[in-house]
Amino acid sequence: MQHRTMTRTVAGLALGLSALTPGIASADDEPVPTITSTEVSPTSLVLGISRPKDLRLEAVTTPFADPTKVVAAIDDLYHGPAATLTANEEGDHYTRVETLSVQPQQLDNDMAGQVDTLFEARVFGDDDPVGTVVSQATNTTLRLYRAARLRVNATEHPRRGQRITITGRLRRANWDTGEYAAYRNRPVLLSFRARGSSEVTYLKGVTSGADGRLRTTVRARRDGTYNWYFEGNARTGAARAAGDFVDVR
Repeated sequence: MQHRTMTRTVAGLALGLSALTPGIASADDEPVPTITSTEVSPTSLVLGISRPKDLRLEAVTTPFADPTKVVAAIDDLYHGPAATLTANEEGDHYTRVETLSVQPQQLDNDMAGQVDTLFEARVFGDDDPVGTVVSQATNTTLRLYRAARLRVNATEHPRRGQRITITGRLRRANWDTGEYAAYRNRPVLLSFRARGSSEVTYLKGVTSGADGRLRTTVRARRDGTYNWYFEGNARTGAARAAGDFVDVR
């Protein structure tokens, strides 16, 4: 399974201590933070080509000096200004939280799949804008998925028992080009739901063609809605078409 490290690709939460002198604090200096736990939520994001989604990062640290001086160091996924965060003291630890807007335009296709999110605590001294890393923690729970899209079309008003044609197309987000492109050679399920029923029956599996197109035939025996469903995979999200109702004569 392929892993990505988030120091560059998705996010890092840097905890800044502006009150300390250059270098790592010694036992006689102000205490430096140690990251004790991290959380990323949600743990999966399905992204298309335009709509952003929020990602919440949380780091819990041991206490340290001047906890109001905390900045978020975000690279490829967040290009806004560094944010001053609220540091809430809870007993013997501090909690740092940042919400990021993940923009599909800042992703590339290779970033789909499991991603390692690196959290860093840094000490910032006088005239030291970069700081010194004093604690690191890696969270491995995040997965990024490329969104998929499906459409369906069925023969209208067939006679009972007549064979009808169900077509469609499977596409998925291409983060490199900013467009949806054909997703070929992928298994897609054809389903049917009879009029007035909530039960969905899966009729058969079809493999998408070179252009992502789907085509099959079934016998029309009663009124109902035909639909395509793609289960998704390790790097692509699931998708379901809107459905097409067939009125059997």
